[in-house]
Parts: sequence; structure tokens; C-alpha cells
Amino acid sequence: MDELRHIIKKKHIFLVDRGNSAIKVALKTAQKLGNSKVYIPDQGGWMTYRQFPKKFGLEQEEIKTDYGLIKSNNLKKLEGVLLYQSLAGYFAEQDVKGIRKKFKGLIILDVCNLSKKVDLHSDILIGSFGQAKVVDLGYGGFIATDDDRIAEQIDIKGVEFADVYFEKLVDKLLMAKKRLKQLCNTSKKVKKDLKKFKIIHKDKKGINVIVKFSNEEEKGKIIDYCSEKEYEYTLCPRYIRVNEEAVSIELKRLS
Repeated sequence: MDELRHIIKKKHIFLVDRGNSAIKVALKTAQKLGNSKVYIPDQGGWMTYRQFPKKFGLEQEEIKTDYGLIKSNNLKKLEGVLLYQSLAGYFAEQDVKGIRKKFKGLIILDVCNLSKKVDLHSDILIGSFGQAKVVDLGYGGFIATDDDRIAEQIDIKGVEFADVYFEKLVDKLLMAKKRLKQLCNTSKKVKKDLKKFKIIHKDKKGINVIVKFSNEEEKGKIIDYCSEKEYEYTLCPRYIRVNEEAVSIELKRLS
């Protein structure tokens, strides 16, 4: 656990069996603390953001974003819980500090760029060690907090992390900083290669690269580039990327 604590700068850390389990536990904890409403981004989130709140009787509302990026000034009058990813759709870094300053409710931050010394501006920090993540163990996740009151309400019964994976997790944590740097560098190269196209949030740090197209010819050229470079891709609109016709180049899936 010392290796994990070196990266996740939170007082209380709980390991669970899946990233989705961490989301469920975080939302259940928020409900126990008296919250009744959850805000999620209208794009650039994770698919279960739209599925899980109702499991705990939480009202849900989607916040209008700039292709997944949350505008902190839109948060001033909101109350309840904010659930979002540190990298919108894995392609654009959020202003986590600005969001924390403006949103006065409970923040659950799903950290995508987990590597070294993560001390992000949240009440509850969650993450996944699943396949195609920065810490790509292929199993497990975590939930963490500095707040003693919140920690008392966190219940991971039934979703505990299996000890058999712990040694391998340590190895993956030690490699996370290098892996994140490699993925970000590859992202920069792809953006340079495709600079003639409309790249969404091209100046933002991220892993995936999302390229808009306006016709079938442009779409074909982007896909041909992916095939040539052997990069996996998906087509948008997709909630977990952007609500726009585009090609999402899934660099996070690189091994």
C-alpha cells in the first residue's frame, strides 16, 4: 500500500475489484452523506455515469460542456455532487483547481491520468486499474479521501480487491509515470501529423486524440492514417468521447 500512497496523496485509500465498483461506492457514499442530486458532463464522461446514480435514488443532471471540458463559471449556483473525469474522454485535461473553487458541493473525481503524486482537488478520488488505463493491470480500482467523515461511510463489502493481484499492481504503479509520458508524447505526435484536420482541444494535454470530419473523404483519410499507424479508433458521436461526428484515436489502448 505504501507504493499506492506515494502516488495517491489521500489519507484513506480503499482498493476495490473494478473501476465501476469505485464509482458505485462513491455514489452510495454521497447518498449516505445526504446528497440527492448528481451532476455529470454531457459528454466526455464514462458510460456508467448515466446508469449508476438512479441505483441509489439520486437525481441526475447533465452539465453542458465545451466538448467534455467543464466551465467552472457554470458551477457557481449548483448544489449536490459533481462526478467527472480528470481527462475529458481521455483527450483533454480538466481545470480541476478552477472547478474545485467554483463548485461548493461534493466532488467525485475520476482520475484518468494516474501516475505520480496525485493530489487532485476533490472530496472523493476514484480510479481504475483496468485494461487500457494508465495503470493497466486489467483488474481493480480504488476510492480515496482525506475526509474522516466520508471515510467512515465508505463500504467496500463485496467488492474488495483480491490480494493475489497486489504484487503486480505495485509493478504497474512503478511504471505508470513512464507509460503516461509515452502516451502523451504519442498524442502530441498524432496531433502534429493530423494538423490539417480539426482536432478537438488540440492544445490540451491528453492521451486520446479526437479529430472531427465534415465529409466521408476526410473521415476516410483519418481512418487510413489510423490503419497505417496501427492505432485503434472509434467513431463518434459517443457519450464517453464527444457528441460530434469525429474519429477518436484510442491511444490509451496502446500497450
